[in-house]
Amino acid sequence: MPGGAAAAMRFRALTGDTAPVVTLATALLPNSEDDQIAALAATLLKTPTRADELVRSVREKPFILIVDQFEELFSMQRSDADKVAEALAQAFVELLAHNRLVIGIREDQRRQLEKLGALERQY
Repeated sequence: MPGGAAAAMRFRALTGDTAPVVTLATALLPNSEDDQIAALAATLLKTPTRADELVRSVREKPFILIVDQFEELFSMQRSDADKVAEALAQAFVELLAHNRLVIGIREDQRRQLEKLGALERQY
């Protein structure tokens, strides 16, 4: 990749059996301390509409966030699964203001996006 872009890429798996908001925070704040990541994750859950503002305060350049197998978020075995999925969707929408988002989802699961009002309006 030109300019050493491959070296700057970060890969994180957002799966239903992990803490997806913490994983997202880790991807958004590379090289950050655990307490900074935990604080961003907590803020994303509480007020996902601040996602872009928070990320821009620590990242200078726009980025591309690629989320594959997005349907995994709908199969989370957590009591707060709906809240987590909606917070992630809202955070993704906010990040679209200055960044790019690519979501991979199985065609047969695409209707699940209707559960996420904010994100459903974007595709």
